[in-house]
Amino acid sequence: RVECPVSTAHLLLRGSTLRNTKWALGLAAYTGRESKLVMNSTQAPSKFSNLEQTVNKLIYVVFAAQFVLSTVSLIGYIIWKELYYEYSYYLCYDYADSSLALFRENCESSDEYSDAGYFFTFFILYCNFIPISIYVTIEVVNYCQAFFIDNDLKMYDEELDMPATARTSNMNSDLGQIKYIFSDKTGTLTRNVMDFKRCSVDGRIYGSAPSAEGEGERPAEEAKG
Repeated sequence: RVECPVSTAHLLLRGSTLRNTKWALGLAAYTGRESKLVMNSTQAPSKFSNLEQTVNKLIYVVFAAQFVLSTVSLIGYIIWKELYYEYSYYLCYDYADSSLALFRENCESSDEYSDAGYFFTFFILYCNFIPISIYVTIEVVNYCQAFFIDNDLKMYDEELDMPATARTSNMNSDLGQIKYIFSDKTGTLTRNVMDFKRCSVDGRIYGSAPSAEGEGERPAEEAKG
């Protein structure tokens, strides 16, 4: 019997790969959600564009408005029925008390609905409020935008013979909503060149700025003065 103490050298974190060994004895240790790996894990980002998320929220608003209108219409129908139903003999409300045989014959076969059932009648009548076709229109526009991006000569790389490719067409609308671009060593990755241009520290600008006449660059302090 050989006893081997367990230390941090024998710890395998979740997601680790054990190589160059055929078997291993393991002891599962649950440390809760306070571990570094779990706390650094994030949820998958949403695949919906900002435009689609806005449209989805507006659909809920329209649906709520449709529900309110159906409820108000039902209340109005009940009030109208209590006030004017006796004058609306053609709606077959009191056909049993009618002395006209023809009237009783035509109304006996009609179905009677409860007042609450008319809520769904009004709800169906107001279904045109929900713009179902807007989703189809958005998809057609996204497809056309992706087609123009794929065939844009200004985004074609002649050296690599590679055009631009819109892999996700529903993200095209987000391109026009970008206000700020934060990048790190972009020139180093693409051109193997890193040039310091300008920076602002505590409201003071350091670096060089282009002159007004386009004659090269001059210090930023002179450009401000």
